[in-house]
Amino acid sequence: QIPSKMKLIGVSAKARASGGTTPTLTVDVLAASTSLLSAPLAVTAASVSEASIATATIADETVVNINLAITGTSPTWDDISILLTLIPL
Repeated sequence: QIPSKMKLIGVSAKARASGGTTPTLTVDVLAASTSLLSAPLAVTAASVSEASIATATIADETVVNINLAITGTSPTWDDISILLTLIPL
């Protein structure tokens, strides 16, 4: 839950390693069940991925959720890190 009105200025994600056949990982950031991103962020193992932000302003007391979608045949992902960069308004 966001403690005050904020502006989202960056979203990045990375994962240390992946396994399985054609594993994919996408990250979406939701505020009050609405995505803040232009499209879900596709993560590649061992590199930092940056998202394109569609909606930057987050209202006071809004609940923010991070949705991870993992697909592939027996996919595994290790050490997933997601960074939201916010500034107060």
